[in-house]
Amino acid sequence: MTKTLASTSVYAYTTLISVVICVPLALIFEGGALVEGSKAAIAKVGASRFWMDLVGVGLLYHLYNQVRGRVGRQGLQMIRPPV
Repeated sequence: MTKTLASTSVYAYTTLISVVICVPLALIFEGGALVEGSKAAIAKVGASRFWMDLVGVGLLYHLYNQVRGRVGRQGLQMIRPPV
């Protein structure tokens, strides 16, 4: 039996797999600089603003990808090849 996934599910799985791969590598290669940069940003703007901005950027990026995906699919459906 073949199970097909909706495009949103494929996007979610791809995102999760990339997080599992990229986060450990980022921590290995950029761990010290990441911690120091985060501490400097928190010292400059405060912890609550830092985390709110971080979450906000993530949500806006996710929404952008959702809209781009939907518009892209609809745009391609509107194009009809000449017969």
